[in-house]
Amino acid sequence: MDESPEEQEALDACESGDSSKLGAFLRTQEPRLRKIARTHLDPRIASRVGPDDILQEAFLDVTRRMDEYLAQRRSGTERRLPFFLW
Repeated sequence: MDESPEEQEALDACESGDSSKLGAFLRTQEPRLRKIARTHLDPRIASRVGPDDILQEAFLDVTRRMDEYLAQRRSGTERRLPFFLW
């Protein structure tokens, strides 16, 4: 799968047990992710939930499921989404 050098470095570090680079990489993606969240946020819930809430939940989900993604990345046998889309 095509990964940017920064993304690849962060994922490689995660595989080695260092998640700090992943956190730094995710922070660089925040503006792009916040724009996506703002664009797709239903106006009916925008007064209760904002883009920051969505990003916080997404980052927690990444943390919980990272081992699953790394296992798919290592195996190379499964078709997987690029990390950003995952």
